[in-house]
Amino acid sequence: MPVFHLEFGSTALWRRACGSVCFGLVALALAACQPKSDGVGADASSGPVKLDTFCSAPGLPPALRETTIVVDTSAITAASPEEFRAKNPELFKLVIGLADPAQAIESGAVAPRERVTLLAGSAPKGTLSPIFTGCLPGASAAELAAIQSSGGGSAAQKYFGSDLPSRISKQQADFTRQILLALMRLDQLSDAKLATSSGFDSSPLVKLLKLLGAPNVGDNRVRRLFLFTDISTSSPDVEKTVSDSRRAGFKVADQIGLNLALDEVYLISPGSPPDDLTQQFFQAFALGSQGDLRRVGGWSANGLTAAPAQVVSYSGQLSDGVNSGPMTLQIASTASGEMVNSWISYTASFGQRSTPIKGQFICTAERVCTLRSDPTGGLGQLWRYSQGSEPEAREDAPFGGLRFMSATETNAGIDGRIFDPVISIGHPGGGMNFTGKRVGG
Repeated sequence: MPVFHLEFGSTALWRRACGSVCFGLVALALAACQPKSDGVGADASSGPVKLDTFCSAPGLPPALRETTIVVDTSAITAASPEEFRAKNPELFKLVIGLADPAQAIESGAVAPRERVTLLAGSAPKGTLSPIFTGCLPGASAAELAAIQSSGGGSAAQKYFGSDLPSRISKQQADFTRQILLALMRLDQLSDAKLATSSGFDSSPLVKLLKLLGAPNVGDNRVRRLFLFTDISTSSPDVEKTVSDSRRAGFKVADQIGLNLALDEVYLISPGSPPDDLTQQFFQAFALGSQGDLRRVGGWSANGLTAAPAQVVSYSGQLSDGVNSGPMTLQIASTASGEMVNSWISYTASFGQRSTPIKGQFICTAERVCTLRSDPTGGLGQLWRYSQGSEPEAREDAPFGGLRFMSATETNAGIDGRIFDPVISIGHPGGGMNFTGKRVGG
């Protein structure tokens, strides 16, 4: 049984930077002839389209997740307006799958009122330009039932009128029309002829992720990122084994120093998906860059994580019994208690590391919450080099490879343990303990 100590560093734990992308793109000429929506930016001649009516609708809670779509303009195939969609089928499937309200909400790809932002990214020019942003018009079946049973007295019914379903339907139709116009505008931004790359660190993928930066979603909200790019133009020269490919991914992440800000990341490509060794490189690269890579390949609504019903954050201390250091938890959980886009972050002798957590987070009405990680979710094993069923101990990785986490929160705070029946920290059977307090609400 591997036994070792982990040393903690003294540097401050990384925190999300509050950054924002300034809206300054020249207007969407195609949308200029369309009627305004929301009365805010819908006339695209004055800037990118902005449809925010449902972002903070009275009586309807705002979504706790935002979705950002970055389109690598060098991956766009230029064509006539009549042929543009046929020449870029994967791009249209991606954007419509996430931004056509009726389709996206029904499939579960996006939550009602979730903000979706479309950005055009030019790696050769070093620009990231907003094209469209808005919150998907909609309400769940349970929300509609509650509003209708209120007899007209709910805040939502007073704001939207007596026929909320009809209002939602009209807003959804306008939202779809505007996103299609925004997609057509991308044809004029294609710069595939300008695309050049002399290595992975200067590839469109890395350049655009550097431009994106950390999200400005506010406290206790999360972001997921979809990057549409031609993976073949950004794929590294991978090694011949899984272990070497993953080592290379972690190493390059340390060298480049990207901060994916605890995002779920989806790399959507118009071409064929990369081979397993390349995917292993990307998985390690994203994790080492503080991101959770969920997919590399074509678009599909299948397998997307559900939207969170609550997001809570904690700040505290993590200890192995000898050394200790600052720790933060971000716990996002669905209505059924499944953890999505949840992370534990701490600073150790090898630097600051953030690791995704899978499992259940269940709270009672008295705010007594219980966390149980999924033993197959990996935790410390996400940082392993090799494939296999046996756990791999790594002294230079988060938690040394420990796979299990449990915790309970009461009014006094959260108290938890990270452990493993095979790998030990400090002494046989030893693990790590953490405590913390809620922050941001």
